[in-house]
Amino acid sequence: MTDDTLVPTEVAAQILGVAPATLRGWQGSGFGPRFVRHGTGDAAPSYYSVADIQEWLALRAFNPCSPARMGGT
Repeated sequence: MTDDTLVPTEVAAQILGVAPATLRGWQGSGFGPRFVRHGTGDAAPSYYSVADIQEWLALRAFNPCSPARMGGT
C-alpha cells in the first residue's frame, strides 16, 4: 500500500484503531483525517488517503519525556 492509496472508512478505522462508526461520527464533526466522498449525500462512500491518515496521527503524537512535559523549558 502506497501513501497515496485511498482506503475505505472500514480500513481507515482499522488503521486508526477506532470503530468505523466512530470515524463516521468524526466526519460529521470536522474531526479526524481528511477524506473524500465518492458521490453525493451522507450515504456516499468515504475514502481516506493513507498519507493523510499518517499525517493526522503524526500531528497528534507527543513525546511524554519532553522538557515541557517535565516542567522544563
